[in-house]
Amino acid sequence: MAAEEEILYPAAQEELGDPDLVEQAYEEHREAQRLMEKLRAGEGSEEERDDMVRQLEAEISQHVAEEESE
Repeated sequence: MAAEEEILYPAAQEELGDPDLVEQAYEEHREAQRLMEKLRAGEGSEEERDDMVRQLEAEISQHVAEEESE
């Protein structure tokens, strides 16, 4: 994720001229990072952590699909 944020997204923003598209990608990364931090910290019950893993998987899959189609 760091490489995308540091290299790809700034170049994409410059090339595409669409700051909303790039901001959406940054926001998706922030949400994924937030979920991973909660999981690393062991927050929530086992059921809540399972939900976080499913949410993280869905968000990453959606993010990848969006990037591949744009």
